[in-house]
Amino acid sequence: MIFDDTLPALDLLAEEGWNQVILSNHIPELPDLVAALGLSRYFTAIHTSGTTGFEKPHPRAYAAVLVRT
Repeated sequence: MIFDDTLPALDLLAEEGWNQVILSNHIPELPDLVAALGLSRYFTAIHTSGTTGFEKPHPRAYAAVLVRT
């Protein structure tokens, strides 16, 4: 389930040219969960602590995303 304003907000950001990336302290299966919600097309990458090896707010979590994105 997503909030009613989620898709309009993501559509607007896409129309404005924003690239969206997810960085979450979550399991490696998060991309599958995002896909199941029908949101994959809005994100250029999805990173989790399970794939980066570091949890936010550790600086290396962000650094890993910058290298991969």
